[in-house]
Amino acid sequence: MRARGKRSPSRSLPSKERYFVVAFQEMPVPLERPEPPPLATPAADQTEATVALEASNRELASQIAELREQLRNANEDHEAHMEELRASNEEVRSANEELQSTNEELSTTKEELQSANEELTTLNEELQTRNQDLNIANSDFSNLLTAVNIPFLMLDNDLRLRKFSPAVEKVLDVRAFDVGHPIARLSGRIDMSALIASVRKVIDTLRIEESEIKDQAAHWYSVSIRPYRTADNRIDGAIIIFFDIDVLKKTLRAAEAARDYAEGLIETVREPLIVLDTDLRIQRATEAFYETFHVSRSETEGRLLYDLGNGQWNLPRLRELLGEALFRDQSFQDF
Repeated sequence: MRARGKRSPSRSLPSKERYFVVAFQEMPVPLERPEPPPLATPAADQTEATVALEASNRELASQIAELREQLRNANEDHEAHMEELRASNEEVRSANEELQSTNEELSTTKEELQSANEELTTLNEELQTRNQDLNIANSDFSNLLTAVNIPFLMLDNDLRLRKFSPAVEKVLDVRAFDVGHPIARLSGRIDMSALIASVRKVIDTLRIEESEIKDQAAHWYSVSIRPYRTADNRIDGAIIIFFDIDVLKKTLRAAEAARDYAEGLIETVREPLIVLDTDLRIQRATEAFYETFHVSRSETEGRLLYDLGNGQWNLPRLRELLGEALFRDQSFQDF
């Protein structure tokens, strides 16, 4: 088998080196040696040679055209591959730039994360310190509530129970599970429904409301309702404080009864009589006193004894005797 080949130069676009394309074509080989043609005349030989040469030229021209077509296709393929390589290089270069930018962003993000971690650490330390302070404040407040035996309720703006003192359990049937519920549901010796209107008025007007109420056992309490102010001076509910005034109330009633009894006795006395306070001002006088000394009730009660009438009681000896009676508890008579 024989092969025919032809080399042609090929230029690469990105390089100045020269390349060659070698194409091979398989040619048929006769198995047997052909017999020599019969001898011909010179004219016939020349004609046959011309025909053979033309056939060979046509075959060579066909092969050259085919090789040119193959070379053109190869060049086109080579240019296409080079374009693809250039595009790939650009993509790789762009990817590298993106990776570099991503690395820079990651570095910046890493620094930001480190800074954020440091800030979070500082914030965590501050929160721990504040939690400790808050725990101490809660402990102090709990001990204060236990030590101060004053019943009170803390309410929010919706009249829901926020906190209460242990002493209020003697007045109302309140437990820990009542926190967060409306006070209208609280029961006990005091009717809370009567205080709801006062609580709302305090929240709306920011004015303190005070009143005296009596529970179901006829025990008296002084109720003080105050607005609940936050640390930033914001109203966030109200505080109801119960003061036990039952002893004071009973003492006042006893004093009033004693006073009424004394006044009744004074009214029954038929002789001139006056009652003085520690400042020697006339508190009460009998009708016999008004008639005897010709003075009226309006110009007598509330005035100093020495200023009464035309000053007839402003006597040095009487002053001395009244001073001894007042400060030394020494009585006198028949002056």
